[in-house]
Amino acid sequence: MKTNFFSLDENTSNTINKATDILKNNGIIAFPTDTIYGLLAKYSDDNAKKLHKIKEREITKPFLILINSEYSYKSLIDESKLMACADAYIEYHWPGNITMILPKNKELLYPAGDTIAIRMPKKDDNLYLYELLKKVDFPILAPSANISGDVAINNGEDIYTCFKDKIEAVFDLKNYKQRSSSEIWDICKFPFEKIR
Repeated sequence: MKTNFFSLDENTSNTINKATDILKNNGIIAFPTDTIYGLLAKYSDDNAKKLHKIKEREITKPFLILINSEYSYKSLIDESKLMACADAYIEYHWPGNITMILPKNKELLYPAGDTIAIRMPKKDDNLYLYELLKKVDFPILAPSANISGDVAINNGEDIYTCFKDKIEAVFDLKNYKQRSSSEIWDICKFPFEKIR
């Protein structure tokens, strides 16, 4: 597989369309997110397995999922196990830089177990990511763009070197400012618990 390299600073709309097409065809891309660079793929059990292999990460350590709307997260969770007060909490904090651990829809294969980690990024935190999520309109697996256990990589050139011939494309953004990792809250039980 040849890994392509694209700049989000040039012809941005067409470049985001390229990213969209790759994701729709179950490809994997490196893309700047609202926190750090991520390896993005359409949510599916098969794509999760590919990402775990590429990142050399144990399957027992699942990846978070990025979404763009209430509809897409409701399809991923078991609403019957969601506490009544959780809806107000979610509505208050999303979109935003908070990843929430929620009861997983039992029909989903990935991740194993009863919970799933989801974040709905804010437009102001990364317009490029926001536009991408809007265009694909499906949930996205989004682990950090690094080998598991290594320091996160914060520029397209180094990500290209690390994942050359393992992913379909790297989307570089000059002067990209890495943000702190999102907070993680477990809202499957009350009181809600801050994990990170």
